[in-house]
Amino acid sequence: MSMPLSTPVTRKRMLRSTHVFSHRQLSPSGIPSAGLTFTTADDCVRLWGDVSYACVCNATYCDDITPAELESLPSGQFRHYTSDIRHYRLWRTTEDFKAEANNETSTAYFTLDLSKLYQEILGFGGAMTDSAALNIANLSAPAQELLLRSFFSSEGQEFSFIRTPMAASDFSVRHYVYDDVAGDVTLQNFSLVAEDLQFKIPYLKRAQELSPGKIKIFTAPWNVPDWIKVKRGTTLGPISEEFYQVWADYFVRFFEAYSEEGVDFWGLTPENEPQFLNRGGWTPETMAPWVVNYLKPALDKAGFGHLKLMICDDQRTNVPNWSENVSEDKTEGRRNFGGSRRAPITMWINEQMRNISSGLAVHFYMDSVNNTDILDRVHQDFPEKFILYTEACNGTGKPVVIGSWDRGEGYSSDIIQVLTHWGSGWVDWNLALNPDGGPNIEGIFVDAQVIVNSTSDEFYKQPIFYHLAHFAKFVPSGSRRADLTTEDGKGVEGVAFLTQDGVAVIVLLNRSDSNLTVVITDKEQRNVEVLVEKRTIHTILYNN
Repeated sequence: MSMPLSTPVTRKRMLRSTHVFSHRQLSPSGIPSAGLTFTTADDCVRLWGDVSYACVCNATYCDDITPAELESLPSGQFRHYTSDIRHYRLWRTTEDFKAEANNETSTAYFTLDLSKLYQEILGFGGAMTDSAALNIANLSAPAQELLLRSFFSSEGQEFSFIRTPMAASDFSVRHYVYDDVAGDVTLQNFSLVAEDLQFKIPYLKRAQELSPGKIKIFTAPWNVPDWIKVKRGTTLGPISEEFYQVWADYFVRFFEAYSEEGVDFWGLTPENEPQFLNRGGWTPETMAPWVVNYLKPALDKAGFGHLKLMICDDQRTNVPNWSENVSEDKTEGRRNFGGSRRAPITMWINEQMRNISSGLAVHFYMDSVNNTDILDRVHQDFPEKFILYTEACNGTGKPVVIGSWDRGEGYSSDIIQVLTHWGSGWVDWNLALNPDGGPNIEGIFVDAQVIVNSTSDEFYKQPIFYHLAHFAKFVPSGSRRADLTTEDGKGVEGVAFLTQDGVAVIVLLNRSDSNLTVVITDKEQRNVEVLVEKRTIHTILYNN
């Protein structure tokens, strides 16, 4: 295992027209086997799966993303980035506005109004879990650098968010907390561990160095020290009330310890998935008074009162239980809302809790079985709160599927859906995993944007990496969603934005097996006409 790199590595590029490389195909066991070949195309060395491919990177080469260079773009033109199932990854072209929109029946028409703006976009990102950090560390130092650049630099996605767990999560190689000494109510034995000091923290610092902007780091605990639980020796909580202050102080010690190492946080949630995988045994009725009476005062006193506090951190189907605006005297005749029962007392019914929290954290796993009315209702009832998606991954059936275009499309479709229903950002789960989809201490393996093959000192950028890049690369923090409407999009999904620099950004997704022409007309009568072929995603940019 290589240690995290300490100095930048000079980047070398392969000549795309002159190289053929020996191909390492992943076997079902995750062990590379020889025998096939691949060639470079569009700056990507292809590792083919069943229907599409991942891009191979190693210690000397990794594909990058051609910058938009909008400052040199004439007023009558737009940039157009395309990725598809068979050929391209963020292929950039420059095209002209059309004088008139065509009137063919096979064309999907959209209207863009850049004067009608909605929620602010906070950004996009992924999680630096123990497993992600350990997989990155299994690469050579030059390969580590290229991997981190792919996520955070101006050559890559330019992620603006990182989520990192407070102590162990399921994506760790062991269970641990920062103070397991029973009765240590002053937390004298609190200390970070090797996973923090040798792996996560160095990578978090390097990511910030590479980023052209400020990366927002947030955290949540997955477990609590056994000795502060009501029933010791159990997997789940709840936390004994006599240790409520200790648990609040534990958060403070964590933020202090990371700050001493040069890593500062943007936000937190009090617990990851408190209704399912929780280790604290929280309900909305018990968490709200703990946050109001213990956690927030402790953070304020220690100088961390500025941190953004988010609630829920769970699936969309559970959002009403944590945010629904229902008063205590309306419990009779409770109705189902989006497949979830509305709780009679929830986090934001507590006025103090509402005042000290900034937003709602949501996971994407059950989005396919509940509707977006849940998000609309949150915005309607609490317009001052942002909605941030904080975790997503695939893995049902087969954890890692090399070159899965379906999974990339699923991500993009969900992102478009979330952003058009008041979401302010979208954060993926593990940044990098091994060919088995781990390590995971619970044996729950999943896919990731990047799969690390330490045997050959390579990593594979999955289609979901490029799907996320179509948003993250071109929609910077501070952008606003713009009004994009259609009477008949013919199955094309879309969302639009206006950046702080006055750049119009439009993302289109065609999941169908039909080739279509799309025309987007804005209020200035500029007509963007693009061919949106089957199974493609597009990002269009122009100066407003």
